[in-house]
Amino acid sequence: MKIKILYIGLSIFLLSWIIPSLVQLTMDSSPRYPFTYYSSVINQFCYLDQDNDNVRGKDMSGKVYSDAEFDRVLPMFYYRQLAMENAIPDSIQGVPVDRQTIARNNFFFWYKPKDKNTPDIELYPMFESCSGKVDLENPSDMFRLKENIEFIDMTTNRVDEQKSARFQQAMEKAGFTFPALWVTGIPTSQKSYDEGYFALDSEGHLFHIKMTNGKPFVKDTKASNISCMFPMEIDNRSLYGFLFDTNHTLYYLSTDGYRLVKVLEDVNPDKNRVSIMANMFYWTVAKISTDGEHTYALENKSMRQVDSLFRPAPESTWDKTLPYLFPFTVTFQDSTNSYIYPRISGYYFPSLLLNIILTIITFVVYRKEKSHGKYLAGIITLFTGIVGFITVCLFARIRK
Repeated sequence: MKIKILYIGLSIFLLSWIIPSLVQLTMDSSPRYPFTYYSSVINQFCYLDQDNDNVRGKDMSGKVYSDAEFDRVLPMFYYRQLAMENAIPDSIQGVPVDRQTIARNNFFFWYKPKDKNTPDIELYPMFESCSGKVDLENPSDMFRLKENIEFIDMTTNRVDEQKSARFQQAMEKAGFTFPALWVTGIPTSQKSYDEGYFALDSEGHLFHIKMTNGKPFVKDTKASNISCMFPMEIDNRSLYGFLFDTNHTLYYLSTDGYRLVKVLEDVNPDKNRVSIMANMFYWTVAKISTDGEHTYALENKSMRQVDSLFRPAPESTWDKTLPYLFPFTVTFQDSTNSYIYPRISGYYFPSLLLNIILTIITFVVYRKEKSHGKYLAGIITLFTGIVGFITVCLFARIRK
């Protein structure tokens, strides 16, 4: 009896994962939003409208542009194409521009919850930030930072006591309180410059840690209540990276005195996706949540909102169909994190109609069985739907 229960339970569990996953593959399940960028020429949002295989550039007034016209309306984005055509304007909004100036001030930031909620190997290389060389060199050691800071020589696999002590003393002198809650940085030598790492101490204060001329550099940024940070490397070196605080506000950390500059409020790093396309005049900031895409145009220097746009999330075929096909589903992955473990959805009551029909068919299949076996199979089908129906039908066939 125990083996039967185990077989039925395992079958329902696995089929609740496999069948919905296969059905979802046949349907359009993720919302798609058109590419949108704020124009510094006409001062309004422009977007690419796709009608079947035909893609056309439009602005919010409904005006349609040819490809060449669209490039010229968005010179901050299509500057490479304009440079090839020798068509970059001499100035925009009275400010002289050229290809180098545009490229130096352009950057992109893409964030999804998986970037925060993912396993991390807590060993980091500490680069020399002032090497005086064009390329960064990989160090011969790695460091870990938790209860204290330790540098480990990769050749001997032993702790470098002297180097560890120098950084430990420098951090304590700067006011860092151990243990560290988290550390973040860009742990690769494939970057044009190095700004080391940022670490949150046990009291919630954010510190900047790097190595300059072989000596530790530790600075309290005075930022607090920070949930997570994502360092960036941009050509104009105007910011260290983007941060989310515990009140779901997105900031950037300026290289000008570690100023926290507010970008957007009401952004949940565990649920929302964010994209930023920045240029020397405006930032196009998009927040994608369950209700749709919120897009904002922010003035570069002041972060003042000059325009906004909302596109509601289209209901996918999968979202419409799911509650009527399956009473529940099992998944092992989630769009909000990189951890793999079973997740069981809530119960979808609209599926009961299909479940009742399948239950009647189950009684037909089990018509020659004893009453308790027939009713047990019916109850399983009624509450578990298609997966339960398949399970009891297979079980009936195996018994024969």
